[in-house]
Amino acid sequence: NAYHEVSQATKSVTLLGPYILQPDSLYVNGYNEKPMVTPSPTTLQPLVVTQQFTVNMTLNNLLFAPELNDTSSRLYNSTATNITHLLDQMFASSSINVSYISCQIQGFRSGDGTVGTTFDAVCWIRNDSTSPPFDRVKVYREVGQLTLNITKLGPYILQPYSLFVNGY
Repeated sequence: NAYHEVSQATKSVTLLGPYILQPDSLYVNGYNEKPMVTPSPTTLQPLVVTQQFTVNMTLNNLLFAPELNDTSSRLYNSTATNITHLLDQMFASSSINVSYISCQIQGFRSGDGTVGTTFDAVCWIRNDSTSPPFDRVKVYREVGQLTLNITKLGPYILQPYSLFVNGY
C-alpha cells in the first residue's frame, strides 16, 4: 500500500528531509489515517501548598527617593534585589528555613515620620503536612533577634519598632 510506504519513509509522517511534518497531513489519493496517539504516562506531582506573610521594616540610612516608586528604575531594582537577598539569608537561619521559599519586595515608601525608607515585602513558605504551622509572633521574635533587636539588616540601620510580620 502506497500510504504505508510513504508513512514508513517519513518516519510515521513526522520527517521529510529537513522538514517536520504534521502527523495527520499525509493523504494518498484521498486516503488518510489518523495517527495513533498513545497517551504518555502521567505521574502525579505532589501539590505544593504555599502560605504568604508580610514583612515591613524602616531603613533609617536609606533616604527615600522618588525612583524607589518606579519599579523600572535602577535604584528600585538594585535596592529590592539587595533587601531580598538579605531577607533570604535571614530566613535561611531561622526556624522557618525548611519551609521558606522566597520574598518579593512589593514597594518602598517614605518612612513613617522619619527620613528613612520603609519596605513592604511578601514572603512565601511551604504549608504542607511536613511544615510546622506559621507562627507570626515566633517569626517576629526571631527576626528581631536576627536583626540585633531590630537595629541592623546587612548595611541598613533599622528604625526601632518598625518591624511588622503579618501586621504583628
